[in-house]
Amino acid sequence: MKKHLLSFLLLVAPIALITINAQKTLDQGTIKMEITKVGSEDAQTAQMLEMMKGTSFTIIFKGEESITKTSMMGGMVNTDIKMDKVSGKFDMYMDMMGQKMWIESTLEEASKSQGQVKAVVEAVKSDTKDILGYNTYRVNIKNADTPEMKISAYVTEDVKAPANGIQGLQSVDLPGFPLMVIMESPQMSMTMETKELSDKMDESSLTVDTGGYKKMTMEEFQKSMGGMGGGMGF
Repeated sequence: MKKHLLSFLLLVAPIALITINAQKTLDQGTIKMEITKVGSEDAQTAQMLEMMKGTSFTIIFKGEESITKTSMMGGMVNTDIKMDKVSGKFDMYMDMMGQKMWIESTLEEASKSQGQVKAVVEAVKSDTKDILGYNTYRVNIKNADTPEMKISAYVTEDVKAPANGIQGLQSVDLPGFPLMVIMESPQMSMTMETKELSDKMDESSLTVDTGGYKKMTMEEFQKSMGGMGGGMGF
């Protein structure tokens, strides 16, 4: 169960206050998402998942550069994932109750660290939702390695933020940005929804204060985590 919970922590370790009412293409901006629903038939699992409810994500993006800020468990665990498609850099800054780790890597290595994700993306354009004024359609993500996990996302092609900022989806090529993600397995379920969407962004937010962080490689980080949290395997 601890492995499952850590996988969830790292997954949602994939957001400015004016909501867009009319659809337009966003090449830069801020997106705020939140875990709004969790569930499990197992009482112990349900109790642990309840701690994840309310977890917030802030995605700030401009051109090929972005940062995803995650705050969970009432701020006890905070993660910043910074990506730059031009340089190919991938940096993850994790603060777990004062234990600060800076994982310096590349987009290619981060993708490989998820394992060989055999993901198939199926678009269902007949299933649509209006989310914050944006027309979205459903895509189903199926992974041969974890067939029991069902993932559906409602994506828009008009928001140019990187969808692979969400941990576990680095290797999944989505046709647009997911404004809603629904994950279901026999053990648990979780829904993430976009709460705010804006074309405003603070460029200074793309810079992380690295003071106090212990720098390590992706391999060292995975060893410190006991090899948990990789890929889409829950």
